[in-house]
Amino acid sequence: GVLFSNSEINLKENNIWWKGFFFLRDLKGVIKDPFEKLILEYYWQPRFKNAVRNVEKGNYEEAIDDLYFSYYIYPDKRDKVKIAVKDVEDKLIKIYYRKGMEYGKDGEIDRAIHFFKKALKIKEKDFIYEGLGISYFKKRDYEKARRMFLKAVKINPLNPKYYNYIGSVSAKENRFKEALFYFKKALEISPDYKKAELNYRETLKRLREK
Repeated sequence: GVLFSNSEINLKENNIWWKGFFFLRDLKGVIKDPFEKLILEYYWQPRFKNAVRNVEKGNYEEAIDDLYFSYYIYPDKRDKVKIAVKDVEDKLIKIYYRKGMEYGKDGEIDRAIHFFKKALKIKEKDFIYEGLGISYFKKRDYEKARRMFLKAVKINPLNPKYYNYIGSVSAKENRFKEALFYFKKALEISPDYKKAELNYRETLKRLREK
């Protein structure tokens, strides 16, 4: 499902060795052979227990690799692992996002980008793309900023902030008509959005003076 799409990528990139060891069998199947179940239990138990210990200690980065392994290596145990994986992924996203925001406020933009990207590797969220977009905007990399805000809009098209951001990027690039379009879009969603209203007026003034 969607929940584990990024997890699959991480597992394939970082843990190739076990695929050959387990005879390239279909991991989505149910294990019927008693001997194979015994082998899988032998490898599954310590990894899952280690993950649980790390979760209890708050060591979520250490826990997540063991949870991914536990989820994919033993299909019969997936229901048990699935909830833990989602919980740890959610916690890691919050941690990485918070660190990205903190570094951004301190002016360490590259560090902020690093942690926002780590969060995105787990799961795509509109607010993470927003953080990345703001970071690129501060670096004056307007093309990347635009891409990030557009991705945020795709996930959450009803958030007026994202349209205001895109309008601000367009205004920085002297694309005033385009900027007006996005500011107007923000105001259509939220008529009382003062920042978008101010941006619209200032951009309209600049367009007329051009």
